[in-house]
Amino acid sequence: MGLKILNAPPATELKNTNFNNFLKLFEDQNYEAVVSAYEAPNQASFNCVATLKIVAASFQRLNRTNDELRVLSKVLELNPSDAQACFNAGVIHLERQDFNTAIIFFKTASILMPENTDTLLNLGICYKELGDLKKATQQYQLTLDIDPNNEGASLNLGNIFAKNGNKDSAISCYLNAMKANPANLETQFNLALLFLENGDVLQAAANFYHLLKSNPAFEKAGISFQQLCCQIDDLEADKALASYLGNEAVINKLSTFRLFHVISAIGAFKSGDYGRSKQSLDASKSVSNQSLQPVLEGVDGDEHFCNAYSIFLLSLISEPRKTVSKDLPQMFHIGESHSLSFANREIVINETAHRIHPKLCLGIKAFHLAQSKNNKYKSLFHHHFLSIPKQSNVFISIGEIDCRPDEGFITASKKAGNSIQQLVNKTVAGYVKHLEKLNCSKEHQIWLLNVPAPVEKAKFTKEQNQASADVVEMFNKALFDHTQKSTLKVVDVYSKTRGANGISNGIYHCDDTHLGYKALEVLQSSVAG
Repeated sequence: MGLKILNAPPATELKNTNFNNFLKLFEDQNYEAVVSAYEAPNQASFNCVATLKIVAASFQRLNRTNDELRVLSKVLELNPSDAQACFNAGVIHLERQDFNTAIIFFKTASILMPENTDTLLNLGICYKELGDLKKATQQYQLTLDIDPNNEGASLNLGNIFAKNGNKDSAISCYLNAMKANPANLETQFNLALLFLENGDVLQAAANFYHLLKSNPAFEKAGISFQQLCCQIDDLEADKALASYLGNEAVINKLSTFRLFHVISAIGAFKSGDYGRSKQSLDASKSVSNQSLQPVLEGVDGDEHFCNAYSIFLLSLISEPRKTVSKDLPQMFHIGESHSLSFANREIVINETAHRIHPKLCLGIKAFHLAQSKNNKYKSLFHHHFLSIPKQSNVFISIGEIDCRPDEGFITASKKAGNSIQQLVNKTVAGYVKHLEKLNCSKEHQIWLLNVPAPVEKAKFTKEQNQASADVVEMFNKALFDHTQKSTLKVVDVYSKTRGANGISNGIYHCDDTHLGYKALEVLQSSVAG
C-alpha cells in the first residue's frame, strides 16, 4: 500500500552516551537484546527520545506492534513534534485498518515534514479506504506535485480515475506508474483491465499476454487471460494462450484453481469438444480453491460461477445431439450463458441449414448495453457484433440476469428508490436503441430471445421467486413494445415456457436457469416464420 517504515535515528542524534550500547545492538540486528535491555527490571526510566526510537524500531522488526505503539506513545509524550514517531504510529493504525486514527497521526506528520511523500501517500490510502475519494485524490495529487514519478500515487490515482469512468486519465496514471516501476504486476494487470473496460478487447488480451510472458507465475493474470480468450474467439489470442499454457509449470499452478478447469470446460464446449469439456469438469471436482475472482467483476463469485456452469454444461453434454458439419453457414448467438444452450446445433433459415455458433459475453446485462458510457461487457458485445460478417443472422440472449431476485432491476430499484417498472422501461428502451444504432453499419438480421419464465429456486422465498417472475413479464412486455417499429425481431420463448403465475412450466429448461435443446423448436419456428 505504499507504506515505508522510517529507520531508527543515526548516531549523530544520540545525546546520551549511556545508550550507545542500544544503538550498537540495533545496528548488529540484535533486536531481541535491545528489547531485553529495555525490559530489564533493573533499568532506570527511559527519557531519551532517540533511545526510545531505537527500542520502537526493534519492536517493529520483531513484529511486536503493540509494544512498538506503546513506546512510540512515550516518545510523543516527551516530544509531540517528533515527525518520525507520528508517521510510524500512523503506519501501525493503517495496517490495523484503523484509518481514522491513522489520519490523525499522518496529518501531524505531514505538518512536521510537508515534503514527505510517504506521509501524503498514506493519507490518500486512508481516505480511499474510508470511501472519501475526493480527499484521497487530493493527497495523491499532492504527492505527485512533489514527486511526479511516484509509483504508488500514480497507481492509486489511476484506480480512482478508472472507478469514476475517467479512463484516459487512468491510463495516463498507469503508464506513469509503469515508468517508475515497469515490473509492477498490479499496474500492468490494471492497465489490461482498463483497455478491456475502454473497449479495446484485443489490446487487453495483448497486455495480459505481454505481462505473462515475463511473469508466467502471476496466476490472477493467467486465469483472467484464459477467461478473456474463452470469450473473444480471436485466432491470435488463442495462439498466445496456447503458448502460455504450453508451460508445464504454468499448468501445474493454474490447475490448483477450480475456475481454471471450468473455463477450460466452457471453451471446449464452445468448440464442440464435449469429451474434453467433460474431462475438465471432472478435474474441477477435486479442486476447492476459489480464491481468484473472474476478470469480469459483474460475474458472481467463483464458487457460484463454477457450480452453476458445471451443472449447466453437464446437462447440455448429456443431451442427445447429432453431428453438425462445421462447413455449414453460421448462425451467431451472442449473449451470456444462454448463448451456449444451442451451441453447435443446426437450424434452418430460408431453407438453408446453419450451424449455431455461440459468442459468449460472461455476465452481460441489458443494463450494460443501455449505458451511454463504455464498460467491459459492452466492449465484449461490440467485439462480437462488429467482428462477424456483414448481414449475418444473429440471435441475442440478454436480459435474464437483469431479472434475477438477487441482482439487476430488483436490487437496483431498492438502491435508487425508483420503481422497477421505470427501470425496466428505461433499460429496455436504451438496450433496443443501442442495438439499432450499432446495426446500421452491419445490417445483421437480428432475433432477440426474450427472457424465459424463471424456474422456482429453492434458495429464494416464494415471494422472491414471484417478484422475479413479475420482472421477467415486465421486461418481455417492454421488449415487445420497443421492437414494434424496429427491424429487430423477437423470439418468444417466454410464452412457451410460462406456467402458473409466470413460473416455468418445466418443459424446456435443462437446469434451474437455462433452456435446453428442446427449446430449439421455438427458435426454428421463429426464424421460419
